[in-house]
Amino acid sequence: MNFCRAEIYVGTPLQAKLAREGRLRGDAFGWDYAIREPAAERAFRIFARAFLDRNFRCDGLMNSALGLGYHLHLLRTFYPKVAAGSLGERVRATTHRVNVDCVDRMEDILAFADSKRGADPAALEDFTAKVTGEVQRASASLEQQVSELTREIVDAALSPPRTAKPAPTSAKRSTGARARWGMLSVAGLTLAPLSAVDCKSSPPRPIPCRPPLW
Repeated sequence: MNFCRAEIYVGTPLQAKLAREGRLRGDAFGWDYAIREPAAERAFRIFARAFLDRNFRCDGLMNSALGLGYHLHLLRTFYPKVAAGSLGERVRATTHRVNVDCVDRMEDILAFADSKRGADPAALEDFTAKVTGEVQRASASLEQQVSELTREIVDAALSPPRTAKPAPTSAKRSTGARARWGMLSVAGLTLAPLSAVDCKSSPPRPIPCRPPLW
């Protein structure tokens, strides 16, 4: 999964509603608005800093975890015997850890934002800085786990285990070879780019401006 605030797209009812209410800020290159409920707005501003790298970097934890599940499905399609082992269980367990970590931290953010201390600017800033550090450290560990499993999937696709089979008859050899090489080509083209991706640029800011956190 991945998650964020409901964002504004040009021509949508949400844009029209916020403009009508005088709550729309920015322009077509980046709209912003304040959530009307103060506690919810505080929770979002904490999230926008703490989860910036995790949720919005193109190869951040959440996008990488989404890709991990997708590539496991590809492996199952092209190499079902390879994906039938412990790899699938480890992918599910890692995805579960990622999602639970997000849920637990967001529950802490929501509880703080809705508390009396959440309305205090100094306490809010301290809490935001603390949570941001915790999320970044947890993300580094979880990203490593996701990366290792992704590499296993790529390696499994590029070097699937071979099983001995009777040699095909001459009549069937040509058709079988074309089908096999066609399938392998699709699998290679789909999975191999994972090993070449290098996206270390900073994530885009989820909000175009930084109003006060309170």
